Amino acid sequence: IALNPEVLDYYKFSFVRQPYDLLLSMFYYIKMPSSLHPDYKNIGTLDFYQFLQWIEDVGMKKRKSDDLPVYKTQSQHLFVNDNCIMDYIYKYEELCDDVDMSNIRSIIAKFDLQQPNKIPVLMKSDRPLSSIDSISIKEIKLINKLFAEDFKNFKYFKYE
Repeated sequence: IALNPEVLDYYKFSFVRQPYDLLLSMFYYIKMPSSLHPDYKNIGTLDFYQFLQWIEDVGMKKRKSDDLPVYKTQSQHLFVNDNCIMDYIYKYEELCDDVDMSNIRSIIAKFDLQQPNKIPVLMKSDRPLSSIDSISIKEIKLINKLFAEDFKNFKYFKYE
């Protein structure tokens, strides 16, 4: 990835998400028939562990030229040659985790934006599994392997 030199002058930021939660959310979103996701046919009948295996064996091996969704770790999106291309990385889990939304207010203030009354949630999955408690040991181990660099780069706690 090469950044356009003009972009280097801009404040670049991104949000990352805890890998266990990210993958659960992705799994249930793709499985929703109403999502019309291009990989719905591939994973619609899979359980979560089979989905993780599919991500490892197929999803993460796709290329943009395949004209299909490409699955990468968050680090693969945000780092080039072990250097972060963002000026700041926010954690999704910390966005509104406190009273009066001070975390989101700090972002809005940085860009001198008008604060919304409510933050919209887009592409929300309807998922029965919602926490680490619902993920098996073998699923945890596979996520730890696939997203090892995200746990390290973004300092997320990794279950063993």
